[in-house]
Amino acid sequence: MRTARRITVIAALCFVLTGIILMICGAGMAGFKIEKLFNDDRKRNSIEIKQKFDSVDVNAAIDNIEFIPSEDSTSTIELYESSRSYYDVRVEDNTLKISYKNDKKWYEYLSFGSFTARDIKVLIPAGKYLSIKAQTGIGNITIPESFKADIIETSTGIGNIKAPKAAEHTNINSGIGDITVPKSEISENAEISTGIGQVNRR
Repeated sequence: MRTARRITVIAALCFVLTGIILMICGAGMAGFKIEKLFNDDRKRNSIEIKQKFDSVDVNAAIDNIEFIPSEDSTSTIELYESSRSYYDVRVEDNTLKISYKNDKKWYEYLSFGSFTARDIKVLIPAGKYLSIKAQTGIGNITIPESFKADIIETSTGIGNIKAPKAAEHTNINSGIGDITVPKSEISENAEISTGIGQVNRR
């Protein structure tokens, strides 16, 4: 028992020491301007979508993704961007694509501010779509039941997911987090899984 405890303590100390070394390296690469390591310089941006589309594909990094029914037929994307951490938003092949891009240096990922989750709000008309796909590394994904699709695919490494049924194919996955889906409308062949968390059927 004592041996196992020692191993656990040593491993924890190694992780802490590694983190300290990385932070020192990061500070050095930033010219020892520590404020750079605590700065999330992304600003809110609103993008109006004028082209028509029948599918949506959102690929984020550390942001929450929330689908919101627009009050009229307009489509608007609200997100947070900086000059080197931004999103490519376009309509291509009848699909609204929102993809995370970045030009950051490796040491900037050691910044505490870099891990601040923001909200991507996808304000589009409620109704039926061919497919709705949403993926983020760290963050929650919320799709109201007012959105329908033949295909719904959502995935997050760490975060909760709320999603409606899909007419043909449903794939919902969270590494760490809870999943909430309709109780009676999800077919038996739907793929729904979480590594650490619960699957709630409302």
